[in-house]
Formats: sequence, structure tokens, C-alpha cells
Amino acid sequence: MSCRLCLDAEGRELLSPCACRGSLAHVHADCLLEWCDHVSNYQRCDVCHQPFMGPAALLAARHRFRRAERLAEEDPEVLEATYQVAQALAGEGKNSEAVKLFEYLHGVYCRKKGEIHLDTLAVASAWSLSLHCLQRHQEAAELQEVTLVSLREKVGNSHPRSVTESNNLALSLTALGRHDEAVPLLRMTLDAREREGTQSSEWITVAGPGMGGVKNGWVGRC
Repeated sequence: MSCRLCLDAEGRELLSPCACRGSLAHVHADCLLEWCDHVSNYQRCDVCHQPFMGPAALLAARHRFRRAERLAEEDPEVLEATYQVAQALAGEGKNSEAVKLFEYLHGVYCRKKGEIHLDTLAVASAWSLSLHCLQRHQEAAELQEVTLVSLREKVGNSHPRSVTESNNLALSLTALGRHDEAVPLLRMTLDAREREGTQSSEWITVAGPGMGGVKNGWVGRC
């Protein structure tokens, strides 16, 4: 195995940062960060176009945050870098650390953008997933209920983000034993996904603030 950037096969530990395989599968940590700086991209591979994953995702996110620290505390780049770190921590199962960042970001976004801005709702959705993973199901469900109401008002019942939040709320309600409330939400989610031709393995997605779209994520990460 060799680093796909420097082609060196000796010495430092190699990471598998994305979905690339074969000769493109591995990279040195320092080579990856140098590439990220060069192209100003700390989130996804420029070959497979998939988000970085695992330790590489957290490494790139923390590196981006360190570079942004010279900016004002609530500069948009600092906030987006903080969100990326929180998501990467959650992806590595470090939800106790992630919830602190999500809670902080939620407060900032509520103050700067408003409680029902789509970016604020994206942070709330991600925060609730980490709460769910920590088995803080009551807190997760309360946040998801508020988020779902706001999403339905903003983008409608059938929008992917609303459907996703319905699914995630149903999982929290199920964990609380509130099956009568969870079942209608799960049925609605299933109906929506079947209409779109989406497989069950693609149900759960997480939107990121300022990203203009939806990226894959998993409640199963916990």
C-alpha cells in the first residue's frame, strides 16, 4: 500500500478517508491535510466525491477548525468548521463531545438566524441524533418534535428533510415505548420513500447548515 498523493509506501500510518479503492484507497494524514489546504476542501474526496469518513473525517474537520480560529468567534467559517467537527465526532461515536458543540451552535444560530431558519433546524436535527445515540431519548424526541413542526411549515410534509425528521422522531418515540405515536410516523416515512423509490437503507439523512442540500448520515452510528 502507498499514499495516493506522495506515492510513498514506507513509514507513516496510512488512512482510508473515503470510498476510493485500489491504488487510490490510502493516504498519509499530513498529505491529506496538505491537499485539503491546497484545494480549500475539508469535507469530501475530489475523486469519488464522497464525504470523508472515520478518523480522516475528524482529522480534516479539526484541521479546518484550527485554521479558522484566527477569525472572529462567530464568523461563518468558524461556525461551519465547528459543525463539521461536531458531525465528525458523532460519526466516530463521540456523541458526548458532539452534543456540546451542537448545543452551542444551536444557540448561536437561533440568535443570528432565527429558530426556524433551515440552518438552525439542520443543527437541531443533528443535535437530536446525538442525544438519541446517548440514550437521552426524551430530550431527543422533544427537540425532534419542535424541529419537525418547523420543517413542515418551511418546506412541507413531503420534503425529504421533513420525512427524515419524522423517521428520526419515530425512532426516539419507539425507544420511549410510545409506539402508538411512532407507528403513524413510520408508515408515513415508508410511504414517502416508496413513492420516491428509495430503499430502506437510505432512509436516514442529515442536512448540514449552509450546505444547500442533504448528506448521508445514520442513527445507527451509535
